[in-house]
Amino acid sequence: MAKVIVPTDRKAYAHGYTGSALKCVLVKGDTEPGQPISTDNVLARVANVTYNAPYSFTQADEINTTYVLETNMSRQEIVTLTAASVWTLQVNDQMPVWDTIRKLAEMTMFEMTGDDHPYTDEAGSFIKNVFTGIRIINHSSAVVVNQQQILNVNMIARQWYPGAAWKLIDQSAKYPAQVS
Repeated sequence: MAKVIVPTDRKAYAHGYTGSALKCVLVKGDTEPGQPISTDNVLARVANVTYNAPYSFTQADEINTTYVLETNMSRQEIVTLTAASVWTLQVNDQMPVWDTIRKLAEMTMFEMTGDDHPYTDEAGSFIKNVFTGIRIINHSSAVVVNQQQILNVNMIARQWYPGAAWKLIDQSAKYPAQVS
């Protein structure tokens, strides 16, 4: 994990972001650090992404105590993600079915600034979050009159990296701070 973070662009580093200013790219397989991010996005036109990265804590129980005096952190739990994508035949056809889900390689998701965001330049988007070891665990959709059909995709990931932690792994990743 990053120990020292020195912003190189303080405005970008402290800037808040709306969902429309970002993009999420879910790519098949692992993306090796330093390699370009594939533009073959499994989830085209993502409308919403949420994630939860919990940590496991256990309490140290002791006789003759009323309150917990100590907790021990054991590990990072499986990260859960939900993405809502505009339903298209292309996206729907890439969703796993029973025969393919066991053979489907783990995926990687990059959350980054969008193509028309002021902090995206000719050098590309900067990384906000990276999720590795992703597996799709289910997907659903509903058809509603006068509304865009959305495909909800639920996933699990083995690891979550905030932008600074990913910058330590991939020094070529664009990020508005020096990280060491």
